[in-house]
Amino acid sequence: MSGCSPATSKNTRRASEYPLVCKPADGKPMSRNVYWLSTQTDELDWAHSNWYLTPVTRYADLSPLQSLPTVTSEVRATMRHEGAEDIATVTLTVPPSAKAVAFFQQVSMKRTAGGEPILPILWSDNDVTLWPGESRTLTAHFATSAAAAPVRHRESVPPSLRGAGRTRRRVRGMGGTR
Repeated sequence: MSGCSPATSKNTRRASEYPLVCKPADGKPMSRNVYWLSTQTDELDWAHSNWYLTPVTRYADLSPLQSLPTVTSEVRATMRHEGAEDIATVTLTVPPSAKAVAFFQQVSMKRTAGGEPILPILWSDNDVTLWPGESRTLTAHFATSAAAAPVRHRESVPPSLRGAGRTRRRVRGMGGTR
């Protein structure tokens, strides 16, 4: 079946999360979005509105996002070299035993621990949200430059992971072929 369908919402006291997945006829997801809706809506001050601004007297309450529980994400990474570029494949997994969503997970690559990020870099996706038992594989392409310090595959710094909630990570692998 093709089309977009919302999954079951996950309600908290003041906000609800709504994952939406769009799939064409082949069944592979082509779009995946997560929406957080507040149970308290914005209140607009229409009496003081003009052509360029409508003031807000009360904002939606998305504060539950500030207190998301800690989630442990497992990170598996490999590197390979093809032509003039290096390719990193990073798989994020939230174990089925996790009690919460891993919200807004962002992966980055650095040349050295505490060093500058590898730039420019093209990721297949960014800021992903995973539910317990879910995995997502991201791919990063970046140029191998003789002018810049090379990324040493067997000694590479593992990908960095951060999320909107508290995130712990377990990193496995970072070897590769050259």
